[in-house]
Amino acid sequence: SRMTSAEAFLNTGGVRRRRNLAIRTSAAVTRLFFEGTRAAGVAVSSGFGSEKIVLARKEVILCAGSIGTPLLLLRSGVGPRAALESQGIPVVVDAPGVGQNLRDQITIPLLYEARPGVTFDPMNVSRVADFWGYLCQGKGPYRSNLVEAVAFTNPSADPSSDDHDYPTLQLQCCVAAGYTSELGARLQLDPEVYSKFSEAFAVLVTLLRPRSPPGSVQLSGPGGEAEIDPNVLVDEEDIQMLC
Repeated sequence: SRMTSAEAFLNTGGVRRRRNLAIRTSAAVTRLFFEGTRAAGVAVSSGFGSEKIVLARKEVILCAGSIGTPLLLLRSGVGPRAALESQGIPVVVDAPGVGQNLRDQITIPLLYEARPGVTFDPMNVSRVADFWGYLCQGKGPYRSNLVEAVAFTNPSADPSSDDHDYPTLQLQCCVAAGYTSELGARLQLDPEVYSKFSEAFAVLVTLLRPRSPPGSVQLSGPGGEAEIDPNVLVDEEDIQMLC
């Protein structure tokens, strides 16, 4: 059955009723609050210009993803000294590695026109009948996450290479890729390409083990805006692997 993160981790086992849990929506952590070099809390903005400090009794667990985590550290004064000083941010901890070693897995979508009526594109899905079929029987297109098949492969498979035992590509088959599914728009494809197919499948080809050097996350500008350099497809071998 399909399940959101909230269903999986918050709405089961009485998690929301725990005395040591408070959930705040429409709020964003803007920086860490330090006592010396110890993280003692976080600054939280509600989006209306107000900011308040939430103090921790024991510890602060920072889990904001590969982009948000280094940005919060940098904005809080934890990072390379020269970079922080250039932005006018007081240095709390000189940590050269913060914001470095950003790695991502680039994906190339391949579109294939489909025969009418076989995909889960919107024209083939009934918002009423199929939705109720999913609620009552757990069947139909609403049960699908639209990726119906996944394969891992290593097309080079050179026995002399260090990674011949590891997959280098991931292939995902998406069963709703026509222009009405808006998949092409979300993947920022050329409209002249994806608008040709009212119903289509997509194979998403993901490079799992890029050889290009890692990228970085840095601060740029007086407002602490993010400057993200993914540094993808710098190595020619990555391009050849995807081709």
